[in-house]
Amino acid sequence: MRKMLALVATFAFAAQASAEVLHDSFQTRGKGAQAWFYAGDDCSYVAVNAWESESVTRSTSGGPVTSGYSGAYVFGFNWCTGAELFGFAYADSGFSQNQLNSAAMSFAMTITSQTCGVVNDEWQCTSSDASATLAVQIAGSGDTSRGMSMSNQSSGTVRQTWRQSGSFRSGDATGSLVMGTTDLLAGVAGFGQLTTSTSGQNDLYRF
Repeated sequence: MRKMLALVATFAFAAQASAEVLHDSFQTRGKGAQAWFYAGDDCSYVAVNAWESESVTRSTSGGPVTSGYSGAYVFGFNWCTGAELFGFAYADSGFSQNQLNSAAMSFAMTITSQTCGVVNDEWQCTSSDASATLAVQIAGSGDTSRGMSMSNQSSGTVRQTWRQSGSFRSGDATGSLVMGTTDLLAGVAGFGQLTTSTSGQNDLYRF
């Protein structure tokens, strides 16, 4: 009986020792910023939204891999003339962020102006394009809020652990949107936000 128990224990240990374990993991550190502006009067308004995001990812297979992008959207409308203007920009450079302290973005973009109305009993629209430059600065001014979430799960021979933490801070935004000789954001104060985050995942596979 003792010999049989010893034999079973030997086989169990050998099976455990020969099991293959595969480990896969990644970690991403990111930061981002966003700003909103609104300028208006009795006849018209202009709204601007600009954002940027940066991240550095490391994984079991290598790294670090750095990526980033920025974008901006402009829309305006004049109730007195029926004219509207709109523009969009996207870039993978021309932005920077100092954690939750400050951020800056700049874009070269095309603004389309369009006017629609009835001409000779027909609805017609005319449009024209103009080059514009958008520059945005954000300075962190509010309190910092933090949050964290995590999860663990196992299924059969797979075990997965995930964790994420982030911080948020509001800020004051200033900027200019120059089209020709006119700054559409002159004297306009905007609202901004700054974020940082860290996320990671570990996967264990036992065969």
